[in-house]
Formats: sequence, structure tokens, C-alpha cells
Amino acid sequence: MKKNLLVAAALVAFTNLSSAQSWTLQSLGLPTGSLGVTDLDAVDADNCWVICYDGSGGGANSIDFSKTNDGGNLWTAGTVNSDTILRFSNISALSGTEAWVAMFNNQVGAGGGLFHTTDGGLTWPQSNAGSIFDANSFPNVVHFNDPLNGWAMGDPNGGYYEMYTTTDGGVNWTRTPQANIPAPSAGEFGIVDRYFAKGNNIWFGTNKGRMFRSTDFGQTWAVTSVTTAARTIGTVAFRDSLNGLAVYTQGTTTVTYFLFKTVDGGATWSSVTPATGYFQQNIAHVPGTNTYVCTSLDQANPGSAYSDDDGLNWIILDQGIQQGAVDFVDNTIGWCGNFSDQVSTTDGGVYVYSGLPLSTRPVAEVSNINLYPNPSNGIVNINMVNKTKKPMTLTITNAIGEVVATSILTDVMINEKLDIAPYGSGLYLISIGNEISTSTSKVIVQ
Repeated sequence: MKKNLLVAAALVAFTNLSSAQSWTLQSLGLPTGSLGVTDLDAVDADNCWVICYDGSGGGANSIDFSKTNDGGNLWTAGTVNSDTILRFSNISALSGTEAWVAMFNNQVGAGGGLFHTTDGGLTWPQSNAGSIFDANSFPNVVHFNDPLNGWAMGDPNGGYYEMYTTTDGGVNWTRTPQANIPAPSAGEFGIVDRYFAKGNNIWFGTNKGRMFRSTDFGQTWAVTSVTTAARTIGTVAFRDSLNGLAVYTQGTTTVTYFLFKTVDGGATWSSVTPATGYFQQNIAHVPGTNTYVCTSLDQANPGSAYSDDDGLNWIILDQGIQQGAVDFVDNTIGWCGNFSDQVSTTDGGVYVYSGLPLSTRPVAEVSNINLYPNPSNGIVNINMVNKTKKPMTLTITNAIGEVVATSILTDVMINEKLDIAPYGSGLYLISIGNEISTSTSKVIVQ
């Protein structure tokens, strides 16, 4: 089944309705016009990847992607292999040369798989073809915290949601046991690219108004009903492990949007009625801040805005330009999708944020931390993307409050192996942070 949540009115619109004020148009270098950006992943200030869909309304497949390694001055386009019956679900980028995509068979509404590049998109071999995501599968999401640790999710297959994790960069994948996942309700399925991951926390929603959540990077799951109405997850974003926003949609031809918030990690949700400036379709969190940015492709209400109060009030960035999938690196750098148009002097396709810096209030967590195993025999691995781009201090504290070890982490891609065994068994707190963001995790050494 095709489950893309693209508003019909947006599919046939390629021309900007006004000039961007907070965003600057960039050219994706795509081979044809009328291609929209279905998903994008901004790795850092220099590197961003986008994947495309047919924006003409004709329903053709697109296997086109584009990437930049210099902040968008130059975008280089390509295709993910040559199988045109496949269609993108989402992309998870790790660097300027490495990225993963999930794809489904749009011809029969089942099948597909995961594809991985380590050479900047020149080649995309399929990961474990035939052993994960078979002909009855529908892959919705692939996500990597770092080059080794990944998670993938598909619709129920064999009576339960099809989910996999890897700790070796996709060489091997392990399916999450049925006992660890709440059973799907009748007719329930996930939605392509409608998820959010922050460190070991993952959330994804369904077409039945339910939100699944994991706090151990996909090993075990809980589920809650955000709304009892017949609504579908539109998008979800969290500013820390507890506070998040979710957009739910109702209808197909005419779509109504509903905004919800959580303050307890997604265990419970409450409705939010925005007072001003809200654009309904997409929401992204701005790392290092309490700020969310929303965007809309809808011709009736296109534009973008931001909120510093968990969605109650929104300050307009731009009105009258269609803005789709959105991702930010920090409070000054972000991209959002648009449509390519070779009729104009530039083929366009994406906007880069060029407005004033957004809020820089610190948040509770560092982005993208993965700490394992826990409990441990004393050896603890830490993988993290330091999106603050400033040195971070790692501190290990024992159960009585004594600091037993400290070190300074300076890399953007942090891969550390800690040996806590010499300090004895027991409970330890591992804190990583700087003046922008800090995260503390508990580890048990046996």
C-alpha cells in the first residue's frame, strides 16, 4: 500500500508564490523538473542529502537524490541504483560520503529494502537482501545513530511490526522479538519517514492514532494512543527525551491537522491549539535550543515559522513559499525542501536557512548518544554525533558522588571505549556535555 502523506494540492505546484526572506533558494542539479524533496538529512554545516519524489501529481517513481559537501554552494545529483519500481521511504545520512535509504516497491505495494552508500552515492548495495524485509515487507524507516548502530522499521509482517537493529554497520541485522513489541491493532501500519530518534529514544506513529516509543534504541517498545479519533501521524519531533510535538492528520482530499504535545516522553499526549502563525505539515527541532520550526507545502497556507514555547505561539519566518521536509543543524543552519523547475534560470529544489539566529536556550540533552552494553562487565562503548561542534567533557561519577575519571572529547563523530572495571562494580553516572548541552546516563557495572 502507498502511504505517503503528501497533500494533493502541493503535488502540482512548482512555482514559489513569493520570494523567500528567511530562506535562500539553492539548486539541487536534478536531471528533470517537477521533482519534490520527500526527505532530507542535514549532517552538519557542510553536508546535507535529499531524496526526491514526483511532484507533478502524475505518480511516477523517482530514485533521484542530491547532496552537498560545501553548505549548498554546489549540489551533486544521482540515482539510487536503477530499479524504477522502487520508491523512497526515508534517508539517514552520516557524513558527506555515507548514507542509508529505505525503499519500498511502489508497483505492488510490498517488498523493498535498505540500501547503503559509503562512496558519496556512486554505488548503493542492498543490505542483507533476502534476509531482512522480504517480499511481504513494507520498509518505512532506516535510522543510524552512528556508522555502527542502526534501526529499521517496517509494517507488521508475520503478525507483528518488522523491526531490526544492527551494531556492526549493517553487516548483520537482528529482528526485534515479537514479545518486545506491542501487537498491532486491526489494519494498523506505520508511515514512511514519520519518526523521530534522539540518542537511544525512538518514536514512530501509525495510521490508527498510536505512538510507539523505545528508550533502548529499538530493543523494547511501549505504545500509547495519542488520540482515539481516526487520525494518522503526520510528523513528530522532540527537543529532549521528555518534551515533544506531534502532528496528526485526518482526511485525504481535504486534510485537517491537529497538534499534540507530550511532557513525559510520549507516555501521554495533550492537544495544543496554536495561537498564531502555525504552518501545519512538518515540524523539526533545532539542536541546541528549545525551538521548533514548522513548514508547509500546502498551496492554501504555505510557509514556515518557529516556536519557543512548545507550539503554543509561532513566529512567521516566511509566507507564500512552499516549504516541505525540514532539518536543522543548529540555530543558524538548516534546509527545507521545495520543487525543482528547469523552466526557470535555476532548477531550485531546496532552501537553506538565511535568517537571524534562532533561540539558543540550552536543552537537557546532547543529540545522538548511544551507550552500550548496559549492564556491563566494565567496558562501555559510547557513540555520539557532537552537533554542538564544541569540546565536550566526559565525567564518570560513582554511586557516592565521587568523580573517578574525566576526559575531553573534541571530535564531531565520537566513538569512545570506557573501561570502568578498575573502579569496581556498582552504579555509575556518565555525563557528557558543554555549555550548550549536557546528558547524563546511568550504567551498571557487574
